[in-house]
Amino acid sequence: MRHHPENTGFMLVLRQQPALIPLLIIVMCVMMGMGLLVPVLSLYASSFNVSTVMVGMTVTVFGFARLLVDIPAGTLSERYGRRRLLWSGPGLLAIASFAAGASHSFTWLLAWRFVQGVGSALYMTAAMAAVADLSTPETRGRTMALYQTALLTGTSLGPVVGGFAASTWGYAAPFWLFGVVSAIAALIAFCSVSETLNRNLTVNSVSGERKSLGGLNDLKLLMSSRKFLLITVVSFAIFFTRTAAKFTLIPLIGLNRFQMNSDKIGLILTIATLANFLALPLAGRMMDRYGRKIVIVPAQTACAAALILVAWSPIPSLFWIAIVILGVAMGISSPAAAAYAADVTPQARFGPAMGLLRAISDLGFMVGPVLVGAVADLTPYTLAGGLMFNSILVIISTLLFAVLTRGTQPTET
Repeated sequence: MRHHPENTGFMLVLRQQPALIPLLIIVMCVMMGMGLLVPVLSLYASSFNVSTVMVGMTVTVFGFARLLVDIPAGTLSERYGRRRLLWSGPGLLAIASFAAGASHSFTWLLAWRFVQGVGSALYMTAAMAAVADLSTPETRGRTMALYQTALLTGTSLGPVVGGFAASTWGYAAPFWLFGVVSAIAALIAFCSVSETLNRNLTVNSVSGERKSLGGLNDLKLLMSSRKFLLITVVSFAIFFTRTAAKFTLIPLIGLNRFQMNSDKIGLILTIATLANFLALPLAGRMMDRYGRKIVIVPAQTACAAALILVAWSPIPSLFWIAIVILGVAMGISSPAAAAYAADVTPQARFGPAMGLLRAISDLGFMVGPVLVGAVADLTPYTLAGGLMFNSILVIISTLLFAVLTRGTQPTET
């Protein structure tokens, strides 16, 4: 009996593309390293006796560096290949992490956090492009869901290990561990990852001349694609929600409205991540069988509904349920958006496309906490008002995507 690709799961994808395995290990290692810093970054920065604003700068400079480098990283990955960035990015992360852990001044800590952001942008953009290279339209949903699974595994393990390391060896210890796992990732990439870029795709099939790679021409082409532009708007909303709601407002609501301590809030977010894990295999199969759009629209609608429920939950049980729904919805929509972006991009431009997608997403990641914080401060609805603003953004982006892509097929253009 013949098995159709859409009726099988992750294991078939890995058997068909064993080159994904070291790539997923690299993603897990680097994301674990980033997670190591979550419990201690602000505490380590505070140890330099700086203001709260300056403590926040340790996050801002990292995000700003990624925003600056995302698009050039996509161009570099198309010009020189994914493999170079897959080992040089973690290598730069390792150097910067060791140096940040050894910093004796806050200025140097900020400088090395900026370098960490550069390394993160190089690796993440190349990793997304490589995953897209190794996927096909028939398996792309499951492939992106596998990528999301590796990412979540790393980010889930990191904070636990980082908190233990900090309590045992001090606030600088997670930076040193970040350096170690990043160095391991760089070594795996250098020794075990083959180049996934098909350079034949950069040659004009009619004239035999090499096509121009990167630069403004690629960006203009991508931005002129209505389907690609709309999915970047959706991705902006996803990353906006991640920092605005999940990292900023939800913990504050848990503390102020329900008097939850940090342990209980951490437990809620962990349960949401676990629900995300359990949903990803099914989401990957649904994306490949029924299409990405049919997954993105309901997931983002559920995300908006969950934000509204969190904003106005009168009892803790509804608050818990809403956060679990939010975690599942965001975990499903993120890989679906990446898969759709690859679907509507010519394979010869996967690098610039993933770079541009990352840049717009990181912009949402950066401005999210600032905008919802301003809404919370300026409206009588305070924290609930910030979440309502977030939900409206999600609804508008989803409606634009649903309506303006109606009747179109997300195939390569």
